[in-house]
Amino acid sequence: MDKTKDNSGNVGTHENSKHIHFEVNTNDGIEGLRILCHETSHAMSGIKTESYNVLNNYNKNVQDAFFHNLGEYRVDSIGEVESHIVEFLFMDYLLDKNIITKSDYQKFEDKRNNSTINNINTILEESYIFDHITPPITPDKFEKFEKKIGGIIKTRKYKKLMNRAKFMFNRNEHSGYSQYDFRYVIGDIVSSNWFEKYTTSTTKQKQEMKNNFVDYLSKTHKMDLQSCCINLLNTGIGDTVSDYISKQQLSQ
Repeated sequence: MDKTKDNSGNVGTHENSKHIHFEVNTNDGIEGLRILCHETSHAMSGIKTESYNVLNNYNKNVQDAFFHNLGEYRVDSIGEVESHIVEFLFMDYLLDKNIITKSDYQKFEDKRNNSTINNINTILEESYIFDHITPPITPDKFEKFEKKIGGIIKTRKYKKLMNRAKFMFNRNEHSGYSQYDFRYVIGDIVSSNWFEKYTTSTTKQKQEMKNNFVDYLSKTHKMDLQSCCINLLNTGIGDTVSDYISKQQLSQ
């Protein structure tokens, strides 16, 4: 634990390694526990355990076949579903055991909601920029874009987009955070729907949902976003997103 650094974590697999690399830096607070729980769920998931197995026990052809879908949102985005669900279950357990207060739980929910909003804003802003500046981004193209969005009148929209463009530029060759952040938005959408269903279920139904989730964790390496939603919620991704949006609108 390094108290000079923020809570953070990562679970990864590396070629020729005999271990799944589990790195977590936490403080002694609730947020630290949440990070530990989040990363532990990744380490248990079929995506990571099978990645380790393929990297260390099979030839390059098998490895290429296994990893060829990486970078596609339909596969990458399901990686955060499991960790978001486990977060909900873990925090619900802590609350039930009076280890945390209702206020602590509310802070957890508020932080998750704010994170989702920030991720959506990042996606929208970067999408807008790429819609108006086709790569490669040259100084001439950027100058035209800057004038188009209000180079003379510095509106709030102008400032937000220019700040976003600066962040994107500082990441050098990386296209942006949008593709990466999208997985967290999906994780929140699917897990929120799952946990709402869980909280309104009977004790028997809750146990059945947890049993199904454990089984789901063992085979995530065989799934994509559509089969993930069908397995956990008995609906496709389209209906899952629609349900989430409807619930958000009703809560406002």
